[in-house]
Amino acid sequence: IAVSATEVGDIDMLSVINDQIVPAFETLPCIADVTVSGGAEDYIRVQVKPDELKQYGLTMSNLVSYLGTADFNYPAGSVVQGSQDVSVKTSIEYNTVQLLQSLPIASSTGATITMADVADISMASKSADSRYNGHDNISISMTKNQSYGTVNACRDIRGKLEELKRDYPSIEFMVTYDSSSSITSSLLSVGQTLVVAVVLSMAVLFLFF
Repeated sequence: IAVSATEVGDIDMLSVINDQIVPAFETLPCIADVTVSGGAEDYIRVQVKPDELKQYGLTMSNLVSYLGTADFNYPAGSVVQGSQDVSVKTSIEYNTVQLLQSLPIASSTGATITMADVADISMASKSADSRYNGHDNISISMTKNQSYGTVNACRDIRGKLEELKRDYPSIEFMVTYDSSSSITSSLLSVGQTLVVAVVLSMAVLFLFF
């Protein structure tokens, strides 16, 4: 089943979905996996100053190594120099732009400088494209456990969704795909066919016997 979430109030929707909505769905025993796509996410951008980097005898690899010693509450993003874009993974806490600017670095001469001396550091935002009915949205896709029937799983998910609608009025939820619909339609079609067959059989028996 897939659900579209659209912001209709003053709310950090991506954070709410990741921190509260997804865990709420994951409490359902029928859920195997929940995937979120779309939405804007803040991160710390590090834009290298090539001239200063050369002046201090440092390289991109040096900066990536130093950044690798820091851990961000915001995603670290990447170090950018011209067409080069190097992803960063981190481990000590530097959770603001100011703290990262003050990250100490040893130059080639042994002098201690800071990250701000060789890079411009700022907050930036990246957005994954996801739209529904012409509006930006966040898509939530759920996969059921194999041990659960599709119809029952979708019923339970819809029940939880109704609870979330009441708890989070600033988010408009809408089911965009429900795999149980085709199953239900097929069962209804089979049932209608059986009813017609029974009626016709009774009509034939009434006319000829």
